[in-house]
Amino acid sequence: MKIWIICIAILSISIPFKSLSCGYYPSGEEARFTLFHPTNFDFDGFTPFFYSAYYYYYSPYEEDMEKLKPDIEEEEVKNILLWQKLTKVKINKRSIHDALYRSPTDLTKKSTNKFVRQLHRENKHDLLEYMAFVSRVSNLNTYHSDPWEKNDRFDAKLRVRIIEEINQKIQNVQDHFLKRRYAFLAVRLCFYEGQYELMNRYWEKYIQHTEKDIVYYWGLYYWNVHQPDSPERDNRFFEVFYNASGKRRTIRSNYLNENHLYIGKGELNHPVYEKDFLFYKSLRSTGKVLRDIKRLHKITGGNHELDFLILREVSKLEDWLLSPQFVMGSPAIYEMDDCCYEDVSDILFPRDVQYARQVLRFIRKNKPKKNYIWDMSEAYLNYLLGNYKTSKAKVQSALKKFRSKKEQKLLKQILYLNQAALKDKSLDLTKFDVESLDVDNKFILGLAKEFERTGQIEKAIIVYSWMTLFEDEEDYYNYHFVWQSPNKNENSWGDFFVNYKYYIDFIAGPKEIKNIIRLTKLNFDRPNFKTLKSDINYLYDLLGTKYLRRGKLNLALKYFDKAGQNYYINEDNSYDYYLNANPFYADLNSHHKVSKADTVSYTKPQIIRRLLKHLRASDVEGNKSYHYNAIANCYYNMTYHGNSWMMRRYAWSISEFHNDFVDEKEYHRANLAKSYYYKAYLSAEESDSAAYYLAMAGKCEALSNIDKWDGEEDRDFTNKYYRTLKKKYADWSDIYLGGCYAFDQAK
Repeated sequence: MKIWIICIAILSISIPFKSLSCGYYPSGEEARFTLFHPTNFDFDGFTPFFYSAYYYYYSPYEEDMEKLKPDIEEEEVKNILLWQKLTKVKINKRSIHDALYRSPTDLTKKSTNKFVRQLHRENKHDLLEYMAFVSRVSNLNTYHSDPWEKNDRFDAKLRVRIIEEINQKIQNVQDHFLKRRYAFLAVRLCFYEGQYELMNRYWEKYIQHTEKDIVYYWGLYYWNVHQPDSPERDNRFFEVFYNASGKRRTIRSNYLNENHLYIGKGELNHPVYEKDFLFYKSLRSTGKVLRDIKRLHKITGGNHELDFLILREVSKLEDWLLSPQFVMGSPAIYEMDDCCYEDVSDILFPRDVQYARQVLRFIRKNKPKKNYIWDMSEAYLNYLLGNYKTSKAKVQSALKKFRSKKEQKLLKQILYLNQAALKDKSLDLTKFDVESLDVDNKFILGLAKEFERTGQIEKAIIVYSWMTLFEDEEDYYNYHFVWQSPNKNENSWGDFFVNYKYYIDFIAGPKEIKNIIRLTKLNFDRPNFKTLKSDINYLYDLLGTKYLRRGKLNLALKYFDKAGQNYYINEDNSYDYYLNANPFYADLNSHHKVSKADTVSYTKPQIIRRLLKHLRASDVEGNKSYHYNAIANCYYNMTYHGNSWMMRRYAWSISEFHNDFVDEKEYHRANLAKSYYYKAYLSAEESDSAAYYLAMAGKCEALSNIDKWDGEEDRDFTNKYYRTLKKKYADWSDIYLGGCYAFDQAK
């Protein structure tokens, strides 16, 4: 994936929006299509390992990670369930959580916490004492490595005293639950104090040979960190990684790298560690891991961890199959050697389709009776494979089984994509609940692209317009949506788009724009048309521009007039700045910029109105060459090379990019200007005027064959207007074509 482009000078962008920084090129999550944002799922403990273009989701999303934290985290739930068993009356998880994790907590009889009050009723004073003790010593669970920190030695001495106090409590307490809890506190404090031999004794005597619950895995983590590096140590980390979600990020970042995937292979036959190893290996991989998923399914029979791996595998297929079509022409992340995906996509894409079928077959064969992840994945894979009717039916069935807001939201998005692909008329965008959408995933882009690729251009435009509802002016460099056109049209900054206004110019013709204007006027008060309503004058201008490109000047004038005079003098639209030259003046020395000869300027409708006047006059009046010259000047200035290029385009760059607009040849070659300069030549009565008009026609001709000649003689030989000029008007040709300066200007 390219991550930069050569900086190009952009002279104008007439549609106001966030400008693109020089050298910017979409990459990472911007270039990935996905519906599977972590907020759509309840996978606490797995969030950092969602499939991401950054390999691990947490890399660029620390703030997002904080927002995704649930009220009670997975690891806390495991601990709370152990405490819940200690009272005769079952207390809710929230009360236990607040008693254990919120500090300070009132542990007296007057406490409002239900769990604390129940412990008092049952005279569980030893548990209350433990809770108070934990609250008192929890701030000691940290390293102190700053030699200038004045409290460093104090905390170290305090930890030593606390460890001694814990040891005394372990000796006195008889309750197995509390003995293990105090022992774990000792293990953790010894870890931070660097008393590893003492830590080993507490671990081995009080925890190592007890039940494997969350306390066991917490203790195992601290003990294992300071064991000698070995395959056995790696396997224990695999085990903690599998069972203690709070330690996963640290283990992956600090203790297990890619090489450990191979070191641990010798232990795969060990029944205790195989599932742990396979789980970790699958989470690290950005490639195909269906084989390992099948082995895990055989070992576990299915669990929450396997559900996440299924989701992650479908996320990869989503990237491999949809990102190339919907976003930037290639997957955001793909395991390849040193070559570009697009160079071998005709080989890789069919392989990915085949792999998607294999994953789908596995899901169909092993799907639990009621499991949201598996049901949703089956429906979505059918969509990815183009089985739209099947996918739609699966989604409709799942919608009846899974009723939570998150589940319904994602299932409905998959349903809408299928309806768009099937051209289902029941998908009514005028009634679509656009205000419920967000940018946590790329659904809006997917729906727009689906309408576009099935030829439903008006619906695609409506959905593309919704993107502006989510633009964040404060987050200047974050583009929620970027994409390419199917034929990779270029614009002033590259081969991608971030703004719907520019893009609809590429995908819609006059018919579609007229329909959009009609629909917008019919739905002025609907929130779905909020953007289009505010852009109605732009749509009129765009429609007029499209008719101008097709040579239909009267229709162009009609819609330019509908846009209104105020639209063209509004500084936000840039016309008053970039359309400020006289389009009816040109000479051999005039080019893109305003010249000293420009004393007047016009708006778009004024230019068309005067151009039409000259065209009518050229048919009836005697001074035809004057009118032909004015017409030719105007047509020349409306090209890439002239001072009024904004009549035909909305942006200009020193990099002469090309696309498939209907007037592309005219815009770059000035054929209309050439033909009218020639007509001016034929009707000219004076030799100097005739020679000048031939020279101007030759200037336009040179735009078409500039790549065919090398040097002045070759130029004159390939340009019939220059040949005629030199043959008939030799004296004038020396003036108009002679010398390097004139030669350059003629170019």
